Amino acid sequence: MAATAAHLRCSAPTASPANPRPRALGSRSTLRAKPSRCFSCRASLGPDGSLAVLGGPSPRSVPPRGKPYLRDHSCLIFPPPRGRRPLAIIKFLGGAFIGAVPEVTYGYLLELLAREGFLVVCVPYNVTFDHEAAAREVFERFHSCYDALLASGLPAAGLSALDIAELPLYSVGHSNGALLQLLVGSYFSEKIPKVRC
Repeated sequence: MAATAAHLRCSAPTASPANPRPRALGSRSTLRAKPSRCFSCRASLGPDGSLAVLGGPSPRSVPPRGKPYLRDHSCLIFPPPRGRRPLAIIKFLGGAFIGAVPEVTYGYLLELLAREGFLVVCVPYNVTFDHEAAAREVFERFHSCYDALLASGLPAAGLSALDIAELPLYSVGHSNGALLQLLVGSYFSEKIPKVRC
C-alpha cells in the first residue's frame, strides 16, 4: 500500500486589494486584511497506518518508520533502544475509548518513555461500566504478557529474561486507565511485586 500524505492549509484572508470588504458610505477606513491564525503541516501515514512525519511542509518525502512497538499476548510492548538494559517496567493504561488504540493516541508518549530506557507494556482494554470486569481483563492481559516476558525475555528487542526479572514495576494510567490501575491493585494485590528495601 502506498504511503498517504495530507497537506492542511487554511484559506487566504478574505480582504485583499482584489476583493475589498464592503464599506459603509462615507467611511474613510483603510483596507486591512484580517489576521490569519492558520498553519500548514504535513502528515504521512506508512503502509501499516503509523504516523511517519508531522511538521512543516517539506518538498522531500520521508520514508515511513517501522512500528516502535511489538505485540505480545494482546499487549503492546515499547522496548528501550537496542543494547540498553531497561530501567524499569511501566504498565500503561490509557483513558476510556482512546485507551483501546493506545499506539495511536499515546504513541508519542510511550515512545519517549521507551527512549528514556523504560520497557513500556501497554494494555488495551474494552470499555465497560462494569469496572470490576475491566480490571480483571487488564489484570489477565498484563500478567499473561508479563509472565511470558519473565519466562523468555523479549528476543526481538535483544532483552533476555534475566534483563527483565529484577526490574521494578510502575503502574501509569490516564483517566479511566488510572482508575483501573487502582482497582487492579486493590482486587489482585497478592500478584503485585513487593518492594525490596
